[in-house]
Amino acid sequence: MIRIVVVEDEILVKKGLILTTDWQKYGCEVVGDASNGLEGIEKITKMKPDIVITDVRMPGLDGIEMIGRLKSKGIKPEFIIISGYSEFEYARQAVKLGVKDFLVKPIEDEDLELALKNTCEAVRDKQRINKIQNKMNDISDSRMAFFKEYLLDDKKDDDYVARAVKFINLN
Repeated sequence: MIRIVVVEDEILVKKGLILTTDWQKYGCEVVGDASNGLEGIEKITKMKPDIVITDVRMPGLDGIEMIGRLKSKGIKPEFIIISGYSEFEYARQAVKLGVKDFLVKPIEDEDLELALKNTCEAVRDKQRINKIQNKMNDISDSRMAFFKEYLLDDKKDDDYVARAVKFINLN
């Protein structure tokens, strides 16, 4: 299941998004929500979601700053930004931060559906890559173990040979 956290200060928008979206359709579940960027950082750090849907303008810490702080801490879920403002500067900053999509309120169902579909696919791709990398690491680890075992066996053989040579010299 793809894990999602929603960060939105407008309660009606947040609850509407959480309750009216067919998360199962995308293989997703909402594991947490927050009302501002500071609370968002706390929840995201704790819940480790695959996707964060966040507003831009929120009290305390806005969505752009929140994303920047999370990324600087090495926390890198996929992000979808929702905003009541279609200002170019927000979109430009979002692109710099690698945000998957930028939706303007009121959010059209088709736009949200497309954003979720694309973002979920990106998460699945990332999961596949991680799985392959882990398998490669396991293979490398098993080859390293085999190599070490070979070296240890070789030393045992060297000890055997050395003892045999010593025996021959003495006798």
